[in-house]
Amino acid sequence: MNARRINEEGRHQAAVEVIGQGIAGMLRNEPRRNWSLAAGKPKKNWSLYNIHVIEEHKRLKALGSQQNLFQVASRSWKEMSEEDRMRRYGDIYTLDQERYEREMEEWRERRRNPE
Repeated sequence: MNARRINEEGRHQAAVEVIGQGIAGMLRNEPRRNWSLAAGKPKKNWSLYNIHVIEEHKRLKALGSQQNLFQVASRSWKEMSEEDRMRRYGDIYTLDQERYEREMEEWRERRRNPE
């Protein structure tokens, strides 16, 4: 029974050491990996909801409202039907999606044929 207890304590100590090493690794002052876009890669196109939040921000800013932007945007998004969403933001979404696809094709071509 004592051998079992010693074995459990040893595993516990080993786990504490591993966790400690992980925490120490997180606390180092080394710069974190930069997850920015690859050189020249275009930004992803906006979703309908992203466009809606931007429009709501403009509207609330014009009214001088102090309401929480994301609460207002979320509530109004839920109240809209799918048809209303597409009618209001579909054109902007389509244009941005076309821009993204065009820029991605140009970016891929530049990567294939570096000059």
